[in-house]
Formats: sequence, structure tokens, C-alpha cells
Amino acid sequence: MARELAGQKGSAVPHVERLGAPKPGSVDAEFETLLAPSSLQVSTTARALRAAIEDAIPAAIQKVDLPDRLLAFGTGTGLRDMLFAIIPHTAHVNLQLADGADLPNPDGLIEGTGKRIRHIKIRSVEAAGSPAVRAAIDAQIAHRRRYPMDAVASVSWGAGRIDLFWRNEDGELTHRAYNKGSWAKQESLGGTLASPPVATAWATDQLQVFAVFPDGQLWNRYWDGTSWHPWESLGGELDPGARPGASSWSADRIDVFARGRNGRIWHRWWDGSRWVEWEQLS
Repeated sequence: MARELAGQKGSAVPHVERLGAPKPGSVDAEFETLLAPSSLQVSTTARALRAAIEDAIPAAIQKVDLPDRLLAFGTGTGLRDMLFAIIPHTAHVNLQLADGADLPNPDGLIEGTGKRIRHIKIRSVEAAGSPAVRAAIDAQIAHRRRYPMDAVASVSWGAGRIDLFWRNEDGELTHRAYNKGSWAKQESLGGTLASPPVATAWATDQLQVFAVFPDGQLWNRYWDGTSWHPWESLGGELDPGARPGASSWSADRIDVFARGRNGRIWHRWWDGSRWVEWEQLS
């Protein structure tokens, strides 16, 4: 975007349910003005893409920039707050990703050579709602999100012991343990978490923690009673922002569950000797 959103004429409001004709001066009205010169295909594609972004981040601030011909979404009205922009072209719509250069691109949809901002060309309503585009939207949101003590995971492997896990402000896994009446000093276990963590204990002084990373794979670290083992990927094509689940009924069984990029629930488990491949449960 060429200039700071706060300096532009127009409304900047969180998304609300639209009923009836748009009010003059509203984001809805300005968006329709933006789309007026476009073909029916481009305008309907742009509306579908807007709906997909609103579904992923309903509280985003929206701002129409008529001179630059775009609709921006962000956590505020400043340029640094921008997450996405919808830019109509003659035969397609660009979905601009503020941190596109740093996002996973397994389908090769993200284009451009900018140092930070990249884009995806959307050519139909169907493409706007596709799993691949939704995955890119989710990855952008996860990349920018900050994690001050969100979604704390807790687990206990024995009497008088509690282990806590959460993401710090850099998205790294943080751990703190309560043992024999006192709290140990917190420690960073690294990683780049897109989802909140989840943990399970499968024996005395044995525990495992899981999280989805921005690449859409489930990663894990485990404590063997002496040390933390390095991060290991369990694969998958998962929603980067959705918290997984984990449970264990014995030392020979660990089950993990996660939402896929296709919106379905997936399951993988440790059978005592190996991780069995992912299966779809819904």
C-alpha cells in the first residue's frame, strides 16, 4: 500500500453483518465504489475473497483506499498494522499478503519479488474460497499474531508436579514447572508456534508437547526424564492457527488430533514403536 491508511479519506471499522443497501460513506459503500469499474467476474470474486478474510479474522479493521484502488485489512489503521489487501485488476483480483515473503508456499500460489509483500492472483469465486487460499490467509494471520500468555497448556505426571507451556511474544514455546512446593525458573524451548501448544504425560517424568507451526505441520518435543529432545515434525497439512489436542492412556499410546486445512479433524497416534500415519476422522 502506497501510504498510511490513517491518512486516507473513508471509514475504518471492524466487520459487522451487512443487511440491506450499504450506507453512504461506509466501508461497504466505498468497496462497491471501488468495484464499480470491474467486470462481474472480478467484482463477485473480490466480494467472495472479502468474505473469506472476514471469516478468518472477523475483528479486522477494514479501510478502502480509492486512489490506490484497494481494500485493506489490519489490526489498526497504520501501514504496519496491515495484514491483507484486496486489489481488483482487469481479469483477476490480487490478494496481497503483508508478510508473503515469509509465509509457507506449498502450492506455489504466492507470487512477487517484494522484500516483504507478496500476492496471490484470484480468478474466480471458487478460488477465493479454496483450501489453498484459506491456508495462506490463516498463515498470514498466524505469522503476525503475538502470544502473551495465550492458551496455557498444563499437564501433571505425578504428585506435586505441574508443567505449564505457552507461546511467548516471539511465538517460541515457553515452559515452567512446579515441583515439590516451588516454581522453577521458566525456560524457552524454541520453535515457531502458529498454534497454542498442547501437552500430555505418558509415564512418570515423561511428557510430550505438540503445536502446529506456520508450515502447517504438527511438531513435537518430549522430555525423557533427563533432557528435552529436539523438535521433530509429525507432518500433516493442518490449519496453522488451530490448537491441536493430545492424550495418552499408557506409556505405549499417545493420540494427537488436529484440524486440517480442509477443515476436517485428523488423527495420528504412537503405538509403542512408531507413529501411525494420519487418518481423517471427520
